[in-house]
Amino acid sequence: MMGLPRGPRRMGLAGVVALVAFAAAPLVTTRGDLLNTLVVLFISVALAQSWNVLGGLAGQVNLGHAAFFGAGALTARLLWFAEMPIALAVAAGSLAAIALGLVIGLPAFRKPNESRIEILLRHYQQVVTVNEQRKNVVLGRSEECDIVVRTGLASRQHARIELSFGKFMLADHSVNGTYVRLGDGQVIQLAHEAIALHGAGAISLGEAFSESPTELIEFIVQ
Repeated sequence: MMGLPRGPRRMGLAGVVALVAFAAAPLVTTRGDLLNTLVVLFISVALAQSWNVLGGLAGQVNLGHAAFFGAGALTARLLWFAEMPIALAVAAGSLAAIALGLVIGLPAFRKPNESRIEILLRHYQQVVTVNEQRKNVVLGRSEECDIVVRTGLASRQHARIELSFGKFMLADHSVNGTYVRLGDGQVIQLAHEAIALHGAGAISLGEAFSESPTELIEFIVQ
């Protein structure tokens, strides 16, 4: 299994250190204004990251999730002002947000209707279909991949396309990135990220479209 490059590892470690420092703030200061600013900052970061997951990875556009953060933050604040230890107050706020999500989400949850959505991938004369019967394919330079792209810029297991909750997700696992050109001409570069494919377009492994790559994988969602 390919490890993360050094840059993303350092960023992840820095994030963990920052989170630990934030959690320890109430132990080293009692200034209400400072703690309030830190809490607002943390909530803003959490909202931004959740929007990145919902909008960028899942392809959803929904601002209602902010209400769950608000419910959790309000619960934690009220309990903290009632002199409950900050750790217990935050834990209770998290549980309140989860409970609200379950109350609202469970009644609306339903199994999606069976459909025959599929994505066709074509690389030269090879055509591969991803659907309910075959839910994922691997793209890359290795002979073990479902679609083999013979270019030095492609990683051995460069990217994966997977059917997940009715969407075809393209996830990049490479060193040089993955480029996607959509039907309207928009080009998206992925670097250890994922997007939902829609319509028709082309995928280039490790080489930008401005370089006129020849090893293209065409796709169409139908």
